[in-house]
Amino acid sequence: MPFDPLTIVFAVVALLVIWKLNSVLGQNTGFQRPRPEAKPDKKAANETGPANRFAPPKRPRAFGRDRAQDGPQHGSRDGSNVIRLPGSVQAAPNPAPDPARWDRFVEAGSAAPAGLDAIGRADASFEAESFLDGARTAYEAVVTAFAAGERRTLQNLLARDVYDGFNTAIIEREKKKETLATTFVSIDEAKFNAAALEGTAARVTVRFLSKQISVTRGPDGSLRDGSPDAIYDMDDLWTFSRDTRSRDPNWKLVATASGH
Repeated sequence: MPFDPLTIVFAVVALLVIWKLNSVLGQNTGFQRPRPEAKPDKKAANETGPANRFAPPKRPRAFGRDRAQDGPQHGSRDGSNVIRLPGSVQAAPNPAPDPARWDRFVEAGSAAPAGLDAIGRADASFEAESFLDGARTAYEAVVTAFAAGERRTLQNLLARDVYDGFNTAIIEREKKKETLATTFVSIDEAKFNAAALEGTAARVTVRFLSKQISVTRGPDGSLRDGSPDAIYDMDDLWTFSRDTRSRDPNWKLVATASGH
């Protein structure tokens, strides 16, 4: 039988076709119909129980959401839709002021507490102890400045009419060429004697009990009044005032009197 080259060509083509079919058959190309999923075994599910089931994730509670669905949460006792943060819970009403809170600052039997209450309501910065500490300092500063004739210090601490009275006394002393020396031995007590709020003006009267040495000498140094060896018990009633609406926190001395 004679050799035919065409036969060999057809044989080669046939082999290529068979190889290509084998490489494609059995592969998932995306067009096949999906295989039906196997149904779960109910018996197996009942045996394993709910512990192996995947529960759907819980939806987080939204801040300020409608709490009718979730019920009251921590931080809100009324079940409202507002979550109160720590520190934002509505404060309880302020308790009634302690009626004895002024006792150690006020003279026994004085009507000052009612006035101090009124001043405290008008001026939240008013504090009895710090005020009396400042009043002690002012008392000593005024007495010392008056003796030394330091007018600028007096102008800063005294109301105008009170300053005029002090200045007149200084002028008379200067005319006589007298000198006055005052030394504080102690300030034994400073307590409220009276207090009142007149419109927006706060007025407080403080009784000062002190021990002082006071000596007045003439131009030649001779003793005119007092004694360097004598300690005098002083009882003074000084009245201070301040407008509670003013930005100036300083009090002014508006009146002086002897407590004897």
